[in-house]
Amino acid sequence: MSKNDLISCHERIKPFIHNTPVLTSKLINDLTGADIYFKCENFQKMGAFKMRGATNAILKLSDEQKNNGVVTHSSGNHAQAISLAAKKIGIKAYIVMPSNATEIKKIAVKSYGGQLIECEPNLAAREAAASEIMDSKGATFIHPSNNMDVIIGQGTSCKELIEKYGFLDHVLVPIGGGGLIAGTALADLPDVNSETNISLKEYKGKIGTVIMFICNHCPYVKHVNPTITKISKKHHGEDIKFIAISSNDVSNYPDDSPEKMKINAIENDFIFPYLYDESQDVAKAYDAACTPDFYVYDSNLKLVYRGQLDDSRPGNDTLSDGADIENAIECLLSGNENTKLQKPSIGCNIKWK
Repeated sequence: MSKNDLISCHERIKPFIHNTPVLTSKLINDLTGADIYFKCENFQKMGAFKMRGATNAILKLSDEQKNNGVVTHSSGNHAQAISLAAKKIGIKAYIVMPSNATEIKKIAVKSYGGQLIECEPNLAAREAAASEIMDSKGATFIHPSNNMDVIIGQGTSCKELIEKYGFLDHVLVPIGGGGLIAGTALADLPDVNSETNISLKEYKGKIGTVIMFICNHCPYVKHVNPTITKISKKHHGEDIKFIAISSNDVSNYPDDSPEKMKINAIENDFIFPYLYDESQDVAKAYDAACTPDFYVYDSNLKLVYRGQLDDSRPGNDTLSDGADIENAIECLLSGNENTKLQKPSIGCNIKWK
């Protein structure tokens, strides 16, 4: 995506969206000691920033594609956005929603003109229903997040913010599926094993990707390293891939230097990339808090699990078996929804600069 792509997108969708207001709060500014600006996308048409990406994606379609309509699967805002954008542009929208989706959102989809198709509440059922519509209607599928035209559309919100207030020190973005932030943040990190740079978008697994924030010196990480190695050797391949990242400040914690990362990888027989996040930007983008910390993404880089490896800790006499990560991976491989309680990981705080 280039700057010109973003500019062109914004001009394209302007007739169909609101330039939403930016609000401030003196109380919050006083509490934080900073000037905070809230880009209020809750005032966007249909109530969310999703209207931007949905509109752009539909406008980019060919006339033939528009004639056949669009289809998506979503349990909420993307479903409404596609429905309303399609109505305004004058094409059909087929919306696959899980049967347990909020009733008010189903009503909204219908009121915006979307043709609602309900399915069982799991990813496999959603994808199967959408595929059937694509085959029978010739409709074009528009993914909620893993679609470049959608992503560029969402970016116009920040463009408006910067145009009004200039370049800011920080931009805080809420993460749902996590596809955009994951793909962007892990664009180019050095792997201490292969001494090449790794990009998640190029390296991700066909079915899922496990991302682990670890380090060399933390006793919590050392405790589970054998389990990490065992699970990765069991699953690591084209379908499921593993990536480890170390983001600690090496000036104050020299045991976490890239040179020692490589030694650690060899000693623990890591078969996956071990990446050095020198700037700590990746850890911040993922909101990583400790080592170890585990994330599991599906084939579309949607976050499906974040939490612990298992219940084992140094000194608690519980065997480390990787049960929680194993369950998350097995759910991906089987196409089932992960309904198990996701417990937060416990370990050493990331050593920030």
